[in-house]
Amino acid sequence: MFKAGYQPQAIAPKVTLARNPARLPKGAGNRKALEILRETGQAFTAMELAYLALQRLGREPSEPAITMLAKTIHSSFSRQKHPVVTYDRASTWPGEWRLLTTKG
Repeated sequence: MFKAGYQPQAIAPKVTLARNPARLPKGAGNRKALEILRETGQAFTAMELAYLALQRLGREPSEPAITMLAKTIHSSFSRQKHPVVTYDRASTWPGEWRLLTTKG
C-alpha cells in the first residue's frame, strides 16, 4: 500500500450493513420484544415481535424495518448467554419465541 506505484482506488469498497430503516437505537427493538413476551405471556414469531415492537416504539412498521428488526431479534435471542426465551419449532412454522418457564 505504501509503494510508489500503488493505486488506492484499486481497493474494493468495504461492504457494510444497510442503515436501520426504523432508525432505532441499538438494542431498543430487542428490549421491546422481550418486554412484549413478558407482558403478554404468548409466543410470537420474530416477524410478529418486530411488528409489535415497532408499533410500541412509535415507528412506522414498514416491510424493510420489520424484516431487519426480525432478523436482529432472532439473532440476538439465539445467542443469549443466559437464555430467558426459547425458540419453539415443533408446533408452528415459522417457529415462535416464548419465555422460558421459571422453576419454583
